[in-house]
Amino acid sequence: MERNKYYISSLIDVIVFLATQQLAFRGTVEAFSSMEDGRSGLFLSLLNFSIKKDPRSTEIVKTVPRNATYTSHEIQNELSHMKQ
Repeated sequence: MERNKYYISSLIDVIVFLATQQLAFRGTVEAFSSMEDGRSGLFLSLLNFSIKKDPRSTEIVKTVPRNATYTSHEIQNELSHMKQ
């Protein structure tokens, strides 16, 4: 449970940063698998950057089921509204 909270807080941090700066979240393809080809948006790029810089997040992401990454635009909107 604590690991999930930590992961979600990382998502919220990225969402709040992008929303505060009024930056677009989405790219043309929104999947971690498209990170290397440059088509992912700022949300995934910044999330990927922050995960790489945080060893705890790196370990958590390795165990997150691919069907529960919480990176869809619906989840981003919900988390953004929760933080306001």
